[in-house]
Amino acid sequence: SPGFRFDIQIEADLLEEVVRVYGYNNIPRTKPSYHSIIQPRPEAKNSLLELKKCLVDRGYFEAISYSFVDPKWQKILDPGAQTIALANPLSSEMSVMRTTMWAGLLNALKHNVNRQQTRVRLFETGLCFRPESEKSGVDAIAQDPMFAGVICGDIHQEQWAEKSRKVDFYDMKADLEALLSFADVESYFEAAEHPALHPGQSACIIQNSKVVGWIGALHPEVQKILGIDQQVFVFEVKQRAIVNNRIPAFAPLSRFPEVRRDLAILVDEKVPAAEIMAVINASSSDLVKETQLFDIYQGKGVEEGVKSVAFGLILQEFSRTLTDSEVDTEIENIVSTLNQQFAATLRE
Repeated sequence: SPGFRFDIQIEADLLEEVVRVYGYNNIPRTKPSYHSIIQPRPEAKNSLLELKKCLVDRGYFEAISYSFVDPKWQKILDPGAQTIALANPLSSEMSVMRTTMWAGLLNALKHNVNRQQTRVRLFETGLCFRPESEKSGVDAIAQDPMFAGVICGDIHQEQWAEKSRKVDFYDMKADLEALLSFADVESYFEAAEHPALHPGQSACIIQNSKVVGWIGALHPEVQKILGIDQQVFVFEVKQRAIVNNRIPAFAPLSRFPEVRRDLAILVDEKVPAAEIMAVINASSSDLVKETQLFDIYQGKGVEEGVKSVAFGLILQEFSRTLTDSEVDTEIENIVSTLNQQFAATLRE
């Protein structure tokens, strides 16, 4: 190109000049072709957007934080985990890769509380990073997709209709159960200790005998170190635990009436109600269609160290009406099994 045409430097510049000289209107017009392809969406898969909407509908806001966290926060929240240090960090407070989502979420919660936000509900999705010594290079970093949340403050926004109260463990558990309801397998909560959680208000989430997450109140010492002056509840669960869902299937309805029998038993106060229900479901026959826990009582009329646990059992036969003797036999078998497993007795 001529020396005075300093604007022509690459092939595309030269082609553009040729087209300009030839005339844009002289170029024949052709309609672009487009073939739309609809990507398949398996019904058995939950989209991340659907899972996020579940918590948004319950009053949460999505937070997005850095994958790099303060090593001090990291050590406090997950002291037993090996971390990956950055070779060239943005700052000393962002020098390690997170192994838990709580670091970023709690930092965001603290930021809001310090600015007079009395009610905070946040969740975040993202990756957590752990080293794998048996591999090398990029493959030596395990990346786990996680789903986490934090709450503190009042249960409801300020209003006149209901009396205000602070959130508790069971409020967060209800939110997490709503999220776990998308999973294709049953999830169980088992009391367990975590270094960052309150010893009496923490539990692990179990699916197929494997721990897939944690829930609980933040440990008071952790709150003090992090400078948070409100009681905070947190949860964290692996995304793979909720990515698959149950496909609804039709089951024919029985034309015959169902029978309900209430069963109140006395057991040691340390026996979890979930274990009792699991034994009932395992020992009962196909006649028992549903088991409902509706009462746990300790107090007057019940010995110290013992609790009363009451279940409602729904029995039904598809082809005929159940007789009283059949129902009584089923209940006796269940009570006998509970007596063998937990030394449980019927409450008079």
